[in-house]
Amino acid sequence: MKEEVIKVDGMMCSKCEERVEKAIKNLGSLEVKADHKLGQVTVKGDFDLEKVKEAIDNTGFEVK
Repeated sequence: MKEEVIKVDGMMCSKCEERVEKAIKNLGSLEVKADHKLGQVTVKGDFDLEKVKEAIDNTGFEVK
């Protein structure tokens, strides 16, 4: 199982975290933890990093 920490701009609250987590979880059975205070998302599991980044972008937030 791989783990990636992705820097994300634009998350301001827990609702933002929920939107990002839901979008990534729709890609498969993954562990996802978004943290708006740190401006990052941690993803664990078997995933395509580019698809995860695209899912984040599609929620309206910017991957750094």
